[in-house]
Amino acid sequence: MPIVRCIRPEARPCPFPGILRTLAAVEVPQVLDPASSFPVVLTRATGARVVDVDGNRYLDLTSFFGAALVGHRDRRVVSAVRVQAGRLLHAMGDVHPADVKARFLRELVRRMPAPDYRAMLSLNGSDAVECALKFAAAATGRAGVVSFRGSYHGLTAGALEVTGQERFRAPSRRR
Repeated sequence: MPIVRCIRPEARPCPFPGILRTLAAVEVPQVLDPASSFPVVLTRATGARVVDVDGNRYLDLTSFFGAALVGHRDRRVVSAVRVQAGRLLHAMGDVHPADVKARFLRELVRRMPAPDYRAMLSLNGSDAVECALKFAAAATGRAGVVSFRGSYHGLTAGALEVTGQERFRAPSRRR
């Protein structure tokens, strides 16, 4: 049984158009392009192996935007999440932080290559882009940054400003 099967996007019809139609009806249009030439609807993953609803297998070479850096369903990560969820699910981190946050950040900073590193936890890549834009402005005193055509940096206001795809930017402009 092969781990990865090569699929030519143009040769594969959408196997579950109903799922994509449902998403198109209930999700904001900037998130998903249901008319994509390569519609893949994922159903499960283990390690770097990902499976879609059709049973096609893929090798995750992106770690899903960094959310699965140690692989999907790593037993140690799943165990730690279960333990923490059993203690405290959420703690309004910037207002009332959880005790585990301080321990985690202390360990993260300890592993950095220089002693003066600081850390910031965020929910997604857009938050990281927003933080980077603020740091760049503070460090340089300049008002703008360079970004690339075709780039995607997220759906928050600052990230959209540097995203190089009009289809993501247009819906948020004032009419």
